[in-house]
Amino acid sequence: MISNEPLTRKQLLRQYYQGERNFQGTKLCLANFKSLQLNCINLRDAFLLKANFSEAELISANFSESDLTGANFTKAVLIEAVLSQANLNSAILRSEEHTSELQSHSDLVC
Repeated sequence: MISNEPLTRKQLLRQYYQGERNFQGTKLCLANFKSLQLNCINLRDAFLLKANFSEAELISANFSESDLTGANFTKAVLIEAVLSQANLNSAILRSEEHTSELQSHSDLVC
């Protein structure tokens, strides 16, 4: 699914639970994904301003080239997640063992 139209969190989750995994180019601001488990989801080139992924489990999630400005990943579990060339400006990536805030563009594979 490549869309220029903004999705709501409810629409994205409804489509996800119906089997859709490709949300490339999705626009979604201030969405709350706290404590959800998302597997094999493609959010490449997505606009996810201030999305909340705290305590979420993201397995094989692709966020490459996405704008994750202000996104919250506090205590999130990222397994084989791709954040290559994602904009992580002011994103919060914190775990219980290590606290860090990324303030710039990064090439990360978790």
